Amino acid sequence: MGTIPNLNKLIHQLICYQVALISAFAALHPGLKDWQFLLDFPKTGEIEIGGQIWMFNKHGVGLLFRNVSTGEIIDVHKYVDNTEIFDSWRLEQFLDSIGVDYSEYDLADCLAKLKDQGVIKSSVISDGYFELSG
Repeated sequence: MGTIPNLNKLIHQLICYQVALISAFAALHPGLKDWQFLLDFPKTGEIEIGGQIWMFNKHGVGLLFRNVSTGEIIDVHKYVDNTEIFDSWRLEQFLDSIGVDYSEYDLADCLAKLKDQGVIKSSVISDGYFELSG
């Protein structure tokens, strides 16, 4: 089994999108108080970052963002207020949306290799979540 080409770079891109999207969302909705259960969050809407329009939908305790032009997806499905973490679900959704074929690779194995290399580390937030090292 090999590694997914440029996975390190793609994880950085995912994190950058999460930070930008949630920051823009919070700025657009400054009165929100329930960042755990999202009870006072709008169900749908749009955000502009970097000249690109992203549509969002609230689901469960998460927000799904979709770039209208490119189709890129960022699904912050849990821990919305912690934009520095990711799990395999967030990564899979993003990779699928940008056309990265990871089906021939074991994603868990690729993440374990990046962890062994010190690129990512396990997050203290919850089992199965990672964050960038350093």
